[in-house]
Amino acid sequence: MRTSETAVQNTGKGGFRITGIGTGMLAAISAHKSKQGKTTGNQHHQKGYKNERYRRFGCFAARLDDVANYIPARLTAFLMVAVSGRFPLLLFVGKYGSKHASPNSGYPEAALAGILDCRFGGPHNYFGEEVWKPYIGNNERPLTTEDMRIAVRINRSVEWIMVIIVVATATCMYVIPSFF
Repeated sequence: MRTSETAVQNTGKGGFRITGIGTGMLAAISAHKSKQGKTTGNQHHQKGYKNERYRRFGCFAARLDDVANYIPARLTAFLMVAVSGRFPLLLFVGKYGSKHASPNSGYPEAALAGILDCRFGGPHNYFGEEVWKPYIGNNERPLTTEDMRIAVRINRSVEWIMVIIVVATATCMYVIPSFF
């Protein structure tokens, strides 16, 4: 179960994925800005824990990460639902997306929970400490290898769609500069 949640968070926020791609598009296809999106996410995940050592730096990085990922997280959820071809799941995403502690992670997680007809959340173990997360979805069932294949297929499809959107946007910006 945790692997699926991690995989979907990484689609929205990790590496040169939707956040990096989306940040690059919004910053006029700037490679520097794409790396900033990943840097913000890394700072948040490495130092954004709620402990005294990193409280001041971590809170700032976490808020910056929240702002930077607001649109990409929702776009990721929309594209995940679109790739699945099950548009009624947008209501499911709307219902469960805001239940996550992160203002952004819940939306792609809700999309995947809806696509897989499962439930994410509950108890998690971070550095030996149990943390409870709100449930996203309502069908508690064990996930299978096929579920992981579906999650990977959805994630890869969303990434490719975003690459196509960025290339099309960059092309339009080059061909019709006065429009932008």
